[in-house]
Amino acid sequence: MIYLHKYTKLFQKKVVIFDKLECQILIDYIVKPLNVEYAVVDIGDNKIKHPLLQKVVKFSFLVYVIFYLKFHRTHCVISFRDNGDIQRLSKILKSIEFYAIQNGNRTKRELISSYRYGANRKFNFTNYFSFGYYEKYLFEKYGHTIKKCIPVGSLRASVYKAEAEAEAGKDKSIIYDICFVSMWRCVSFDTKNKVLLYEAEQMKKVDNFLNRYIESSKKNICICMRASSENGETAEYRYYRDLFGSKVKIISRDNYSTYDAMNRSKLIISSHSTCTSESFGWGKKALYVDFSSENIFSYFDERVLLLKRPSYVEFENRVSSILNMNDQKYSMISSSYSNFIMKYDECIPTYVKIQNEIKRCLND
Repeated sequence: MIYLHKYTKLFQKKVVIFDKLECQILIDYIVKPLNVEYAVVDIGDNKIKHPLLQKVVKFSFLVYVIFYLKFHRTHCVISFRDNGDIQRLSKILKSIEFYAIQNGNRTKRELISSYRYGANRKFNFTNYFSFGYYEKYLFEKYGHTIKKCIPVGSLRASVYKAEAEAEAGKDKSIIYDICFVSMWRCVSFDTKNKVLLYEAEQMKKVDNFLNRYIESSKKNICICMRASSENGETAEYRYYRDLFGSKVKIISRDNYSTYDAMNRSKLIISSHSTCTSESFGWGKKALYVDFSSENIFSYFDERVLLLKRPSYVEFENRVSSILNMNDQKYSMISSSYSNFIMKYDECIPTYVKIQNEIKRCLND
């Protein structure tokens, strides 16, 4: 379905937000401050199961969007779903500036066809608000294209920082030694798909290593769930409860709950959550643990941000070493690479950088 924001006028739209993913953030932090006419256009969820009909419906919606953008004399289109159809539209409508905003790590599983459920699709961005310079290096290495790469950091994380700083009375003291960010997906544990089963196997290894570490170290640890459990126990909640028992604090996902937990933790660990990169950009101690062959899920520098070898002794030593390292030494080791991965700027938030670029585009 096509969704248009109720406060927009009928004709000229200076800016169109394509896809409803985090569209309220884009409205409040990007478009409204620019004081321009805008609309939100969303193709919606295509729940048709028949492959051919699914393609026909998707193609029809895209044709509609193309005519909508041309009819409303759109100047630029922004989307938070960088791995969606904004790339296809940018190839067709060359008179409109398209800006994709990175919403998550782009791993080998997405960049190399043999790891992507057999799909062979090249990323091709006109303008890309990336986390850092790392994406330009990675995309070019694996044959993808970014015409204009604009490293700005994480939009979500910058909005969290702005809202957290606005809450003057909010307690930001460190209470956890380790914040483990879940990448649990029900489909990974209940599927015949070999790629998803392999992902689940690697995550289980990391989970079990962490459980052993908790037993021996007695560290204070929280688990940030990938989904909310407000309406009762979920499969994800039961999985971590059964594995860790009362040894950890399990935190249900709610708005910025994961960012809050990371902000109040000494070390952030995950198998491949983007949150790990976001916290690393803040200057937090961070570690990806990816035991997959050739770093399918977390393709980072092993000397700084990644543990690859599936050895519990190495896991224990690496985690303890990072926790025991003083902040100044860790910063010396990691600051250059963290800026490469996630261009966080305390003085100029990500949403301001994006505003400035969109403003420049509208004034050209």
